[in-house]
Amino acid sequence: ADMRACISAGLRSGLAAMEVRTQAVPNLDEAKFGTPTNERFQIECARNLGLSSGPVKASGQSNDAGLQKSVKRFDGNYMLVKRDPIAYANIEWARRIAPAFGARSKVWVLLAEGRVDTAACSKLPKNFVVRPLDSKNIDIGARDAVIVVAPGVTTSWQKGYDLAE
Repeated sequence: ADMRACISAGLRSGLAAMEVRTQAVPNLDEAKFGTPTNERFQIECARNLGLSSGPVKASGQSNDAGLQKSVKRFDGNYMLVKRDPIAYANIEWARRIAPAFGARSKVWVLLAEGRVDTAACSKLPKNFVVRPLDSKNIDIGARDAVIVVAPGVTTSWQKGYDLAE
């Protein structure tokens, strides 16, 4: 909500280009081990994007001693987020700030790095278009908003700025 409020305030004051820093993906160095903090964040992203409702407890499995144990089962769409938490976190943060742009024709989310399959993301706004920054299939209109995700090198910043003008 703070990011969205800051962007809205910047737009009202006449800014056309601004840099917004998002929170870090928690425990990224331990993501493959599935720490509880990291898992909660991934589940939140999957739910907010409409990819998954989260884990389902599946019981009935027994260990070597014959004791029943409860395990979590995750669906395939959740596993997309688990395998690539940064990419899906970037889409989630773009989804959160998109309402700050108001009634725009389209909100272009241009990825400076990697590709994300958003076909299964059922909670993205209808006017949300996700493309790689280097895609040939970008047609930004005068009433469109542009979000460039993770523009690390100067050429990515410049290309995103040029496309948004």
